[in-house]
Amino acid sequence: MSSPDENFVTSGGVSLLGAWGLEDLGAWIDPHALTSYDSRTKNQPRHGYNAPMAPLSILFICIGNTCRSPMAEAIARGQGKTRVEASSAGIMPFGRIVTSTVVTLETLGYDPHGLSSKGLDDVELENYDIIVSLLGPSGLSYLPPSLGAQLESWLVRDPYGEDDEVYLSVARELEHRIRDLLADQETRELPLV
Repeated sequence: MSSPDENFVTSGGVSLLGAWGLEDLGAWIDPHALTSYDSRTKNQPRHGYNAPMAPLSILFICIGNTCRSPMAEAIARGQGKTRVEASSAGIMPFGRIVTSTVVTLETLGYDPHGLSSKGLDDVELENYDIIVSLLGPSGLSYLPPSLGAQLESWLVRDPYGEDDEVYLSVARELEHRIRDLLADQETRELPLV
C-alpha cells in the first residue's frame, strides 16, 4: 500500500503534503479532492481565453452603425460562438442596418438577426473587454479616456453606397482581422485572480 502523501504529487514530482511538512495529515484528507484538483491544473497552461469563464465582450464602432460595425458584430459572434459577446455602435447612428450588410452576412454564412443601429450612448462602454474602432485612431477619440478596455484601431473602408463586391471585400477583411484578434486573445496571459 502506498503512503497517503503519494496521492498528492504535483506535476513537478514534489509531494504537496511533504512540501508543507504535513505528511501525517494524509490519512485525514480526501486524496481525491487534491488529486482531482491537480488533474485539472496539471498540464493546463494558464493562457488565453477559457470557455468556462465569462465570454469576451467586444464592441465595434464606426460612424453610422449600419455597415462595418454590424458586420463585425455578426462575424465576431459567428467566429467566437459562445466565448464572445459582440456588439456594435455608431458615432452618429443611421438608425437601421442597410440591406447590403444583411445580404453580405447571409452570403458568408453569418446570422444578421438581432443587429440594430445604435449610438455610443446606447451601450455601456465600461462593460467591454475590447473596443475596436473601425475608423482608425480617430474613432477612439470619441471614447472616454478612463475606459479599462483594450482599445484597437482598425482603418476599414466604409462600404456605404458601394456595390456588393465592396461589401464582400470589407466583410472578408473583417473576418481576417477578427480571427486574428480572437487568436491573440487565446494566447494572451490572463491575470490570476
